[in-house]
Amino acid sequence: MVSSWDTVVPTYSSDWLSDVALSFIPLLQDQELIMYLMEEVKYQKRQHEETLSRDFHQSLRVSAEERYKRISDLSMRRKFYKVNASVPVSCTLPFDGGMWRNSQILLRMIRYFNSGLIRQRLSDESDNIVRNVEGTVLFKALTVNMIYGKDSFERHEFLDGWAQHDLEEVVREFEDYESFERPFFIVSLSDKSWERSWLEIFP
Repeated sequence: MVSSWDTVVPTYSSDWLSDVALSFIPLLQDQELIMYLMEEVKYQKRQHEETLSRDFHQSLRVSAEERYKRISDLSMRRKFYKVNASVPVSCTLPFDGGMWRNSQILLRMIRYFNSGLIRQRLSDESDNIVRNVEGTVLFKALTVNMIYGKDSFERHEFLDGWAQHDLEEVVREFEDYESFERPFFIVSLSDKSWERSWLEIFP
């Protein structure tokens, strides 16, 4: 048994797990006990790091009272371009209302890339069965860009009467249901024209 803790603390290493385990060896001299204690050490370290991270992020936040005070002050000074009242974030960020709306649209678009949600319709229908395969990333990107694109005749033809909220409801059901109950999209894309492309919802 060593006489003091200082004699068993190793020099600093990026691999803290190895350092701690090696420190326990001369003190405990029991491999099973050290392995047991290391699980507790890892848990305590994670808890400590999460607490530090939480405290740091909370320190960036401002209260609702302080936030509205800043908005009022900026309005009185007629610096309306700095007022981000439409951004529901409780910290000071260089983030205006337009950027916030774009970020929300982007998050909704990302959900369409779930595996199995958008499928490509195959042209062979000789046996009256709609054949389809999983769409590639490019195929899905083209489809999503059309769904969220600017209003146009081609977009109306492609959506065939489906509204954006209808399609987003299909995405939610796809994420919530079991695999055999999931709805999905089958899309036919024409290389020549969007007027010859369309989107269907199955089943």
